[in-house]
Amino acid sequence: NSSIPHLIQKIDNAIPQTTSVRFLNSRLEMEIHLTTFELLQHVLKLLILNEISNLPPISFEIQLLIVKISPLVDIIIGSKLQSKLTFALLILGMNCWKVSDQTRFLNQIRRYCEMGSFYYKAGNIKRVLKIIKEVWTRNKNGNKNIHWWEITREFNWEINLGD
Repeated sequence: NSSIPHLIQKIDNAIPQTTSVRFLNSRLEMEIHLTTFELLQHVLKLLILNEISNLPPISFEIQLLIVKISPLVDIIIGSKLQSKLTFALLILGMNCWKVSDQTRFLNQIRRYCEMGSFYYKAGNIKRVLKIIKEVWTRNKNGNKNIHWWEITREFNWEINLGD
């Protein structure tokens, strides 16, 4: 699809609204917000490559985004913006087909849950993890493009991926 590079370029060129960041109280808050913005940019690109381009997790482009996304998730876990991670964790996790990536991801989920997120208590992270583990079962070699919403339909689930 010829519009995909244009769409990715628009995501790359996006910047946070200055009205949104001017009310932050500290440099740390600003850094966490900008990190979350960057994370969501990469997650959107990952989603586009998965769902529109139908690239499997084993592809170079997907693997490159995983390398960029994982450390950003580590930074945001435990911050005030941790609740923004539910969707990002789903999209990241379903693309972790290598054992090393899965291990890192499971550690991120463990840390997320230890931080006492309201959303974990509400069951969203539990469901996200079940969906991801089902994707991993169906895609052991990373060469398939598994759609998470098909799994939620099979499980007869509704899931809240926002905060």
